[in-house]
Amino acid sequence: MEQLKDINFTHFLEDAEGSIFASGWDSQGRIQNFLVNSSVRQQKGYLWIELAEEEADYIRQLVNLYYTKVPVYPIPKIILQ
Repeated sequence: MEQLKDINFTHFLEDAEGSIFASGWDSQGRIQNFLVNSSVRQQKGYLWIELAEEEADYIRQLVNLYYTKVPVYPIPKIILQ
């Protein structure tokens, strides 16, 4: 979880169902992407890994904090390949 504490979100995509794609940078300059809906998944290469409850709760808190501070782009639907 240490790596997640340094995420600075830069923008969100929110679909009509309320799912949020959150993108930002970590302290080492790497892009970090998350999908937040009933669960929270983090992108690792081509895979999406579901986070443990404590990590998921932390990311949800960060999303709530940044939601009014960064651009939020509405889209019809988030589709992951």
